[in-house]
Amino acid sequence: MTFEEQLQSIFDIYASFKGSVYMGISGPYTNQEKGIQVAAENCAKMAAISEQLTMKSIGRINVNDRREIDSYKTYSTAVFNSEYLAKVSSEMKIIDIIWVGGDVGAVVFGTYGDVKPAAVDTSSWNYATARQTGEGLLISGTADAYYYIQDSLQAAAFEAAVSALTMHNRTVTGSDVNISTSNDNYIEKTEQLNVNVLKHFRVLEYSYNPKDRTYSALTLTD
Repeated sequence: MTFEEQLQSIFDIYASFKGSVYMGISGPYTNQEKGIQVAAENCAKMAAISEQLTMKSIGRINVNDRREIDSYKTYSTAVFNSEYLAKVSSEMKIIDIIWVGGDVGAVVFGTYGDVKPAAVDTSSWNYATARQTGEGLLISGTADAYYYIQDSLQAAAFEAAVSALTMHNRTVTGSDVNISTSNDNYIEKTEQLNVNVLKHFRVLEYSYNPKDRTYSALTLTD
């Protein structure tokens, strides 16, 4: 099989679980035992992301009285708790291991907690839109291809998570305002910090576009 066919076969298996399992891919390892170990670690990371993801967004605005806005910058990061990852790794149940080799390496499927398959029809899904369903928000993320496939899948999932977090109301906001004058010039600097915690975030499907060399993740969150 070609690389694209190998990926599609794996993604089809994953999609059949409807978000009730997690998947980890090792990437190009020649040592099968090491590849399986890395794939299992990546599988646990996806479970940790699903269960407890936090996004921090910082916005900085500088206002100068001689200009409307002197500068505006935003910074966003999405992270999960490393201590929680250790707990997930120790409690995760591996249900299947596939050795593909090549650029794919090992693939591990595992379960964590009591996660039921999602009853969401994605057959006519348009990846460019977000949709509210009876089970939660259906939204996708896309990322460029990295050397390791798992990095691409996580990046796509993170992008979807960031989009989902900005649409939720579970936000803690802090702000700081500093006002000063310089040469009879009024300057205001404002910094706002938003913190969101996203729980029960699931990736239902993955896809790969060989033309653009991009990966997409279709996700569902409460």
